Amino acid sequence: LGAKWGVMNGPPYPLGSGDHSSSEKQAAAAAGVKVGSDSGKGSIENVKPRSKSPKTDEEKREAALDAARKGDKKKIANRIMILKEEQGCDLVVVSLDWGDNKTQPGAGQIVFGKDVIDAGADIVWGSHPHVLQPIEEYNGGIIYYGLANFSFGGNHFPRDMDSAILQQEIIRDVDGTVRLGELKMIPVSITSMAVQNNFQPTPYEEGSEEYQRVMDKLAGLWHGRNLDVSY
Repeated sequence: LGAKWGVMNGPPYPLGSGDHSSSEKQAAAAAGVKVGSDSGKGSIENVKPRSKSPKTDEEKREAALDAARKGDKKKIANRIMILKEEQGCDLVVVSLDWGDNKTQPGAGQIVFGKDVIDAGADIVWGSHPHVLQPIEEYNGGIIYYGLANFSFGGNHFPRDMDSAILQQEIIRDVDGTVRLGELKMIPVSITSMAVQNNFQPTPYEEGSEEYQRVMDKLAGLWHGRNLDVSY
C-alpha cells in the first residue's frame, strides 16, 4: 500500500502506555509503514463545570463534558494537523478510552466522536466499555464506539462474552488519495468455553444466533438489555 498512517491516543483519556506505541511502531516498521503517534492527557470526567451552578448531577456532568469537548477538540485538531501536514501521514486513527459499560454509547460520546472526525481523523477507535457498542460511518470517516473485551483476564465469569474482530480495508487510488474501503466484521466470543472465560477468543459460527447478535450490536440494531456491565 505504501501509505503512512498516524495513531493518536488522545483525550478524553490517554489509552495505554508507551509499550503500546512501541509495539505499533515495530509492527508497522516491519511492514515498511511510518507511524505517527501521540498521547493525550486529561479526563473529561475530571473537568469541573464552567457553567453557572448547574443544579443536578446530570447537569453538572453535561457541563463538564461540554467544557472538555471544546478544549479537547482544539488539542486533537492540532495533533491531527501535525500528523498529516508535518509528518506526512495519509491516515489518522484516534484511539479514545471513553464511555460507560453499556451497549449503547452516551450522547456526549457520540458528539465527541463526531467532533474528532470533523477535526480530520479518519478512524475513531473507542475502548473502555467492556461490551460492544455500535459502529457508525460519519463524514467520510468511521467511529468504532466500543469493541468490548478480547483476551480479557479481568473476569472469569463476565456477564457479556460478545466481541468482534474488525478488518478495515485501506485503499490508495491511482491519484495517490488514501481512503477507507470495506470493513469486515468477525463476531467472536472472548472464550472458547460456554460458561467460563478461558481467555481464548473464538469466532462464532456464521449464521448462528450468537453471530447475528454481535452483528446487530455493531449495527446499532440490538434490542436486548442495555447492559451496564461493571468490572
